[in-house]
Amino acid sequence: MTKFTVAVSALAFSALVSLSAGAASCPYKMGTATYIDNVTKAVKAQKTCTSASALAYACAMGSSGDLQPVGEAITKCEAIAKPHLTARDNANIKAANAKCDKENNQQGTMYMSMKAFCHLDTIKKYAK
Repeated sequence: MTKFTVAVSALAFSALVSLSAGAASCPYKMGTATYIDNVTKAVKAQKTCTSASALAYACAMGSSGDLQPVGEAITKCEAIAKPHLTARDNANIKAANAKCDKENNQQGTMYMSMKAFCHLDTIKKYAK
């Protein structure tokens, strides 16, 4: 990845986190000692993939702190999608996740967050 591509990716991710935070506000105060745990528990308690992923986006920090709540959202979405997935769907998900991994294969916690959200966006498409 070129420095320009990295900069554009970082700006796009920052804008995405900002926009998603404006769409639905996070019910927890960022910066508290229990923030990640509270968000993770709340995401896990959601009934749908859509609500779990919306909460994960609303509470995104753009860092490795997103991995736990996003992981719970992915788990929720996978549980909903799994019974309906075909072999072709599974192959498409695997390919899309590989692309997420390749595009966000940079050092830094922001890229860890971007990769996690990319994986969430992939499975969310199948959790209808």
